[in-house]
Parts: sequence; C-alpha cells; structure tokens
Amino acid sequence: MIAQRRLEGGNFKESELWYILYALAIAKADTKGYTSKLGDIKPENIFADDQGIIKLANVISWPDEHTSYIKALDHGTSVYNGLLAPEDMVELQRGAIDNEKNRYS
Repeated sequence: MIAQRRLEGGNFKESELWYILYALAIAKADTKGYTSKLGDIKPENIFADDQGIIKLANVISWPDEHTSYIKALDHGTSVYNGLLAPEDMVELQRGAIDNEKNRYS
C-alpha cells in the first residue's frame, strides 16, 4: 500500500497516516504473548484492501522471514536496503552477531 502510493507519486492525507500508525500499533498489541518483535516492518509489508482494512506481514503471518538485523548481517550494511531500529544500528556497529533485541520470542 505505502510502496504503491510511492510509485503513483501521491501523498497521504494526515488522517490516512494516523490510520496507518493506529493499525500498526494494534498489530503490535495483537501479538502480545506471541512475540516481542513484529519482524521486518517496512512500507512494502503494509497492505490495504479495497475496504481500507490494513494488513501487516509479520513474523506470525510469515514465520520463515528473518529479522532486518539478520538481513543486514547477511547482506552487509553497504548493500542492505532495509530499515533498522536505532538500537539495532548500535548493535550492528558493535559487531554483535545476535542479541536479545533481535530474537523473536
């Protein structure tokens, strides 16, 4: 959805952005007790159907997907085209192969 909007060159209205953020927060709340991380959440993993219902590809719906941290380790930071949390960047720069912040529960 977000990736498609980028291709079309259109901007989101403020109300649409708030709706997307709300849906992401609800998705995280829905995973409480299953996992501490949702996975590699990026614009390409956020979808909307014709009724405006937002769906999020995450570790529960896509269990074999690696975290963005593992992808950055595998590809190297110079070629990895993904998003990392600030705490992940610190760990990556420190050279950590694995840490508690990047494990799925």
